[in-house]
Amino acid sequence: MMNKYEEIVTQLDTRKNILQNSLKNLKDETIIHKGEASECEESRNIVNTVLNVTQCQIKTYIEEVVTLALNTVFGDEYKFCIEYVLKRGKSEATLIVIKNGLKLSPGEETGGGIVDTVALGLRMALWSLRTPRSVSTFVLDEPGTSVSESLRPKFGEMLKKLSQMLGIQMLIISHDSALIDVADKTFNVENDGKTSIVEGN
Repeated sequence: MMNKYEEIVTQLDTRKNILQNSLKNLKDETIIHKGEASECEESRNIVNTVLNVTQCQIKTYIEEVVTLALNTVFGDEYKFCIEYVLKRGKSEATLIVIKNGLKLSPGEETGGGIVDTVALGLRMALWSLRTPRSVSTFVLDEPGTSVSESLRPKFGEMLKKLSQMLGIQMLIISHDSALIDVADKTFNVENDGKTSIVEGN
């Protein structure tokens, strides 16, 4: 009877040792997993920080390019701003024109000239951020048609500034003398009904 009892005690001791070893292994694994979880959290925080800094730099750059376009054509009281809003768990950008501190929606509360200027500035700013970039030549057919006649010379000046700032060559097709006057080189095209005659200046 004593032998049977000793055998049971030995089996229980063996089982206890196995369970203690398993418990120790689980504790060790828990420590390792906690460390990995901490590293993952730290990595996610680093990635989020980099994303926020990058988004802020891109936002600032786009705002500067479009604000330069607006200032050149319409004056220093104008500014362009991008505001990010969280909707349905996603960040959405809202484009805003600010005039003397008053926020305006470009599509609804401003004239077509401002919309044309903002749209052109945005296109060029976004193109300049692309990697790899496409060929740095823009072909513009009668740009700025919504800009008032008195501001067309400033619109032409704005095109020249953006061209120099962003390293863009612009080919402009226009009947507008204000745009023709700011061009580095001009070509006059006459059509006699059969052929086109091109003369360069």
